[in-house]
Amino acid sequence: MLKSIIEVEWTMKRFFSLIIVILLSFICIANIAYADCSNEDLANLKKKAAKVKLIYETDEVIIPLTERMKADGATEPLTEPFFRIKVLNVSNNINFSITNNYNSDEKTVYGYNLGSEGTYEFEWNYLSKIVKFTYEVEGSSSSNCPYKELATGYLTTPKYNTFSDAKMCEGITDYKYCSKFVTFDVSYEDQYTYIQNYIAEKEAKEKAEQQGFASKALDYMSEHKGLFIGASAVIVLGGVAFVIIRNNRKRVK
Repeated sequence: MLKSIIEVEWTMKRFFSLIIVILLSFICIANIAYADCSNEDLANLKKKAAKVKLIYETDEVIIPLTERMKADGATEPLTEPFFRIKVLNVSNNINFSITNNYNSDEKTVYGYNLGSEGTYEFEWNYLSKIVKFTYEVEGSSSSNCPYKELATGYLTTPKYNTFSDAKMCEGITDYKYCSKFVTFDVSYEDQYTYIQNYIAEKEAKEKAEQQGFASKALDYMSEHKGLFIGASAVIVLGGVAFVIIRNNRKRVK
């Protein structure tokens, strides 16, 4: 029994000793990796990292009309939007990685050589949701500060608004609930109600403006009725004079 206890204690001591050795190895490796990473080197890399930006540009692909689409009432080719996600100002000695909260894609580290003249881009077709991208910049293995975290940034892309193609949104695409891309989440029913209310308010305002213009015109005429009566008399007398002169000319002939 005593022998078994001693063996267990010996095994545990060896296990903890192994753990300590592994930890010390990692510390040594880290110290070696950053041994040549001076404050100046780190500052220069951080300047480069600060210039890295993640942006998106809207684009679309045209879908030609098919017989089925024509049968459904389509008269023009459809367009399917997508985003071009671009990482700008990528330079040597730094790497970057991109993750997002939409899918569970594993983080991939990209280096300078993967970019084109300092720019890396890819297409993003998941436009049904608002997506937040996170990009992280670190020193590359060829730098004096390999794998050193340098900067972190974020980019939020909007989602495609299906109402923007609806007939009810024609002429009011400047209204936020009818714009092509939106940065808010709202239920279909609420968005439909907001648009209908906006259209009703817009029509009521235009009608009120028209009625207001007509009312102002009548008020002006009422206030200056003497002027309008005089002008009417001049027009009538001018017409009578014209008729008399024309008749006299006919008699002379």
